[in-house]
Amino acid sequence: DMIRVSEDIFDGDFRWRTISRGEAAWPTGFIHLADARVSRIGALPRIAGKLRVGERVRVGAGSWSPSGVSVGYQWLADGRTVRGATQSSLELTPRFLGKRLTVKLSARRLGYVPASTTTAASDRVRRGRIRVDGAPRVRGRAVVAERLTADLGRTTPQARASYRWLADGTKIRGARTGSLRLAPELARARISVRVTVKRRGYASRTLRSGRTEPVKRATFHQVAPPRVSGTVQVGETVHAVPTQWSVKPSRRVYVWLVDKEVVEGNYTARLPLVAAYEGKEVHVVEGATRRGYEHGVCLLYTSDAAD
Repeated sequence: DMIRVSEDIFDGDFRWRTISRGEAAWPTGFIHLADARVSRIGALPRIAGKLRVGERVRVGAGSWSPSGVSVGYQWLADGRTVRGATQSSLELTPRFLGKRLTVKLSARRLGYVPASTTTAASDRVRRGRIRVDGAPRVRGRAVVAERLTADLGRTTPQARASYRWLADGTKIRGARTGSLRLAPELARARISVRVTVKRRGYASRTLRSGRTEPVKRATFHQVAPPRVSGTVQVGETVHAVPTQWSVKPSRRVYVWLVDKEVVEGNYTARLPLVAAYEGKEVHVVEGATRRGYEHGVCLLYTSDAAD
């Protein structure tokens, strides 16, 4: 062992001298200076903020002696170091769900022995809350064969939505997408939609729209002009060519008229021209029906009189 000593005699020369253990000049004692230390004063800092996924929590630096120390932070979850979490605040992502948080604070100042302390453990982090801008809305015309859509609006954070459509409060079988085509059996029902939003780490939410006005029946639209085929002559048979509608009817019924007098008992598309019809005009009315639709009526005619 050896020590190196600097010697400077007043009005003399400065020099360095090395003394080895065992020499006569080896000191018989040493003066030890106590190391100055950083110490915490006051109350232990606490984690502040809402302990829910999606929120941000914070911790204060606390009070230390001497003043002017720099404080470092290290967050821990259930006692395990959270990599990269070295700021005074922490965003609670889903990975923190159900865990207790602590923060290790380390205080330093040049020339002082550093000190550290750890906060008390927090309560467990709870599921977050999904925020939704208002209630869902049903958009579209409440008419058979039309399509309604569910407008959820914006969620914070963005969440996955599932849908359940209802008619007069009763679930519509198989209606689980964001839109609904109004089938004939839904005529006169009031439609609403129930939307459930989910996201990992957050509590799911179920919201319900208001009900629409009663679903109206749809209407037929004539596509092709009507006509009667065949020779208008006694002894022949004329035929009503079925009208082409915007949707195919489930049933057609015909009423024949001869000079505006109804031919009783014949509701088919065929009319035999008997002698009694000679010199008279022949007309026919087609009635079309389909579930969920208003009845369609179309006049088919011939302007010729039967010969």
